[in-house]
Amino acid sequence: MRTGRTTRRSSSTASPRYVRISTAGGHHVGTYGDSAMGVVIGQLQVYSQGGAAVVSPQVLNFGSIAAGTTRQLTFDIENQSGSPLNISFIVPLGLGNPFVVADPTGAITVAAGQARTVQVVFTPTEVGTYEAMRIGVIGDLGVKYIMCNGSSYVAGTPDLKLSASALNFGTGYLPVGGGAIAEPLVLPVTVSNLGDVALAVSSIVTETTAGPGDAAYSTAPDAAFEVAANPDPSQAGVATVNVTFAPVAEGTYNGQIVLESNDPDESPATITLTGRAVVTQPASVSTQDWMLY
Repeated sequence: MRTGRTTRRSSSTASPRYVRISTAGGHHVGTYGDSAMGVVIGQLQVYSQGGAAVVSPQVLNFGSIAAGTTRQLTFDIENQSGSPLNISFIVPLGLGNPFVVADPTGAITVAAGQARTVQVVFTPTEVGTYEAMRIGVIGDLGVKYIMCNGSSYVAGTPDLKLSASALNFGTGYLPVGGGAIAEPLVLPVTVSNLGDVALAVSSIVTETTAGPGDAAYSTAPDAAFEVAANPDPSQAGVATVNVTFAPVAEGTYNGQIVLESNDPDESPATITLTGRAVVTQPASVSTQDWMLY
């Protein structure tokens, strides 16, 4: 008599999220969804997410530097567990990532309760803005990410950046008997100089391009001004332009501000404007429309 045999497969309690595969002589790290992935030929390693590894700070802001130069910042990897923390890779992720891990350059082990400082160098070779570029810290407790931000400019030039390219003033209210808006609406725009020499704004022209006909917009300053380069190269030089919306007639107003400067590739710079003016209706209650039942 043949007896049946049941084979039981034990279920694993592990819930793998990260897989790394690499070839001899190199490694390849990428992303799939919110997970980090790489491939290792001949070796398969599975990672689960862990909370014992803490990286700080989680964002590195390198500011603006001249293309072809470097700036270095650091972050720490802290092992809050009671056993050694093995880190296999600390690598920049994504094509064209100009943020390079200078030290350490290979696998490391962080002892229990200890921390390790990682040096990251920003090395842009072209002019541009680099935001939310990631560095992956990949180890036996999962993957942690460091976000890196920075920008670059041509050495010996100013570099203009506006805090807004468009301003919406919403609705302003005119008095019933006529006249200008009682309380003009004012919005600020920050003009930053990310370069290493002074930014000279040679003219600032404000105009109403569509509306009932009056000049509803104005700026302060309304003439040429200068934004110095900050002595601290990690910070921008800044100036504030206050834009005022003060219509005298009901309607919708569109406008623009045009800034001419010595920035070699961002002049003229334009800010578009929009706002609306309506006549204020006096608050009143008429009892003749009330009925009692």
